[in-house]
Amino acid sequence: MIHIREDRRYQRVFTALFVVKIARVEHAAHEHRDRAPRMRLEKDGTLTKENTGGTYDDSNVLIENIDRIHITELGIERIKRNLGLESADILAWCITKIKCSDSLTRKGKNWYVYADAVAITINVNSYTVITAHKIKETRI
Repeated sequence: MIHIREDRRYQRVFTALFVVKIARVEHAAHEHRDRAPRMRLEKDGTLTKENTGGTYDDSNVLIENIDRIHITELGIERIKRNLGLESADILAWCITKIKCSDSLTRKGKNWYVYADAVAITINVNSYTVITAHKIKETRI
């Protein structure tokens, strides 16, 4: 038989442990829900299953929304530093590379654009250019 003391200290500890246990259960249920396939409502009214966590081949979405692409001041500095660019308009440079890209893939929350030995990373939701890096050549 379990005896619960009337003392306030023990009631507080018991309540805190109970709340932590509930939070863990809710967190586990939330993680399981995230692994389930999600449905996305398209512009034409149809429902399609989202691929969560895999590689996407829906490159037309980025090209169709190319006017939404933007960049932050820190992103401009980062890209200039990584690529050694002196260009004043980094956003225009990135958009040009996206339009003439060799490969364009979506993996998780980012788009990866490969063009002229450069990899550009763009956030899927906000269309923010995050960074760009030189692609190292592999020797065979």
